Amino acid sequence: MKITLHKVLEGPFEHPEYTIDSTGEQPYCVVYLAEVDGDLEHTEMLYDSFDDAYAESNKVSSTIEGVTIGGDYVYDA
Repeated sequence: MKITLHKVLEGPFEHPEYTIDSTGEQPYCVVYLAEVDGDLEHTEMLYDSFDDAYAESNKVSSTIEGVTIGGDYVYDA
């Protein structure tokens, strides 16, 4: 599965519906316009810290091509 983040639509903000098991805190969320296997959709990405969410959202905002992500993530359509 290929996910390319193209545009920040909202965030980062604390996600009210989830908690991080190890800390009990709420994760930070950024909503992106993303291309998932060739289809455009709104995608919520969760981060353990505000700094991580902010850094990734700035990376996406500063590029025209979009940011392709991979690695250890869970995609829940």
